[in-house]
This record gives sequence, structure tokens and C-alpha cells, in this order.
Amino acid sequence: MKNLIRNLAFCALVAGTFTACHKGEYEDPSTTPVTVNGVIYTSQNKLVVRSNTAATFTLGTETKTGTEATFETNLAKGTVNVTATGKRAVALNFDFNGGSYLEKSVTLVSEGTSVPAATAEAAGAADVENGATNAAENDGVTASFNVGGNTNTGTTGDYSVTVFAPTDVDQDADDLSNGTAIEERVLSLDCQPDGAQFDSPITVKVNIPGSSVLNVGCFDEKGVEATSAQAGNQLSVTLNHFSLWDIIIKGHCLSVTTEKKEIKVEGDASKGSLTYKFDYGFETEDASNVLINKYLTKLFGVAKKAVEKNITFTAVEGGTASLTVSQEVTTYTFKSSNKTFKAVVYGKVTEGNLSVEAPAAVVPTIRTHSGGSSAL
Repeated sequence: MKNLIRNLAFCALVAGTFTACHKGEYEDPSTTPVTVNGVIYTSQNKLVVRSNTAATFTLGTETKTGTEATFETNLAKGTVNVTATGKRAVALNFDFNGGSYLEKSVTLVSEGTSVPAATAEAAGAADVENGATNAAENDGVTASFNVGGNTNTGTTGDYSVTVFAPTDVDQDADDLSNGTAIEERVLSLDCQPDGAQFDSPITVKVNIPGSSVLNVGCFDEKGVEATSAQAGNQLSVTLNHFSLWDIIIKGHCLSVTTEKKEIKVEGDASKGSLTYKFDYGFETEDASNVLINKYLTKLFGVAKKAVEKNITFTAVEGGTASLTVSQEVTTYTFKSSNKTFKAVVYGKVTEGNLSVEAPAAVVPTIRTHSGGSSAL
């Protein structure tokens, strides 16, 4: 994902026709304008971070508020801290990986409902649940467990379970090929108190809309898989201790096909610029499935969006400008359990020749006349 330097060269000036040829290739779009030799470049990396709720975004000494923050930075990678009152803070790592434009999204969630230890440990105690607010923030995912009458021999403290979505993107999609096995963390369970151990294993029940058609598992922070059973949309996980556990989709890539899409644009050369649009990100017909959408987001980043790119050149009065752009569009086909799903990913954009033409100069015709006027 390297940005290749783009050059602008004057190729011909023949018979009153002005033509400029411009060849370039890049993968990450940018709208930060800096003109060099008549072409817009990116002087700094541009990072756009979006949140599901009003938040504070902090990158180094720079702080922004709202539901979206844009940072122009010389950092190749780093961390944006995202916080909001009453929500669990998120440290969002980013890596431009050689590009110049990157979008990240984060879902801030409330902590799961806390239950006092004595209440949760009493015989016949009710389930400890993540709570309606946390469930709503996680697209209806609910989690619960019961420790009533089960002695905790580890760390003491109040009980809770908080569901949240991991924010990192693997950025290994370029390595996918036919038959590649790919497991992705799509949800995390923070079971508290961290380090608690019980006389008998604890069963955590996680209800995830749409999970019945997928192969779903649960792993700890060290990559050890917990014993689990799947029945419909409910995953029952047997835990021998409390900590952070990840819900993972197990799948593999069936096929990868790439084609090139051409974008043609023409405009008035007297304006000295052309703007073209292309797509960025991925799209899937299964976006309504919570886990599939999270799975693909982990692989490919943000969902499909339109992006504009502007190119400048020397204005030519009365002329026309035209440009052909090609874009790689890759379709990935995945399978998990008996479910097959696809992702269409809009990738590398290559600019072809920028042609700027002015009408040929008009040479006036000079007419001569001999002899005098006829007299009447």
C-alpha cells in the first residue's frame, strides 16, 4: 500500500492543441490539498475517526470533540484515545501502512450492570447481565452468567459482564487467497472480577443475533479456546476463570477475484481543475448480520463510501479537460459453517493520462480585390 510519486509532464504542443500527460498510482484517497507542479498531493497523513456518540478524541496534544474528528498528522502510526461520559474509554490504534488516508470507527459502550459480590454469590441468586443499555449499544447482543452458591477462590469484587467490539483492523486482507483460513475477533466479553476462580466452572450465555449460521468460538487473551456449545443464536461458554474473552468467527476464504473499473470524467479546462469520484471501503449484501459485518470490518476497515479527488493544471481558456481513472475492485467470498458471504472491496486507484486541449488558433482569411467599381 505504497503511494507512488505522481509526475506532471508537458507532452505536446502541436497545431494549437495543448496536451498535458499525467500518470499516477495510489491506494489511499486524500483531500488535503497541496499543489506541486500543478498536481495536488498530500503533505500530511489524514486520519478520520468516527464514534457512535459524542466523544472526545485525543491524539498527542491535539483534542477534538463531536461524533467525528479529523487529524492531519505526520505520524505513520499511533493511538487515538476516545472517551465519553459514562462510556468505556477506547485506545484506538492506527497504522497508515504506507498510505496517506485512513478512516476508523469506534463504538463506545456503557459498562455492564454491576452486582455486589454478596448479592451475586448468594444461593439462588439472579443472573448477572450486561444490561439493556450495553446490549443496545452492541446491536442486541446479551450476555449473562450465574455464580449463585459457587465459591470464588480468586480475586474478590463486584460482578459484571461488559460486551464490546474490538477496534483493531488486521490489515492482512492482501494476504487472503483461495482456501485461506481466517479467524476474527468480533466481540469481547469482560467478565469481572478479573482473576476470579470458582469451585465449579461458570457458564456464560451469549445471545448474538444472526450467529446461528456461523461457526463461532471463544478464546482467552492467550489464544486458548474455551469449551463452548452453540444452539441457535446462543453460545454457551464454560469458563474456569474470569478475564477478557473474545468471541471469534471461524471461517475461510473460498475465492478472490479482481477486476478493473474505469471512471471517465470531462470538464471545462478554463477552471484549471478536474474532480472525479470513486468508492472507498467495502460493501456486503449481509451487512444486516451483526457478526458478518463485524468480521468484514476487522478485515477491510470501513464500509463503502464515496470520495472525491481533485487534480489541478494550467487553465486553458475555451478548452476541455478529460481524465480516465481505473480502480481495482476485488470480490472476496468467505464461508463459515454453512454460510457463504461476500465482500466487495474498492481498492487501488490509478490515474491515466490527463488531457487538456485548447481549440486550434483560427487563421483569418485575407481576401484581395482588383479592378474598379462599375459605374451605372
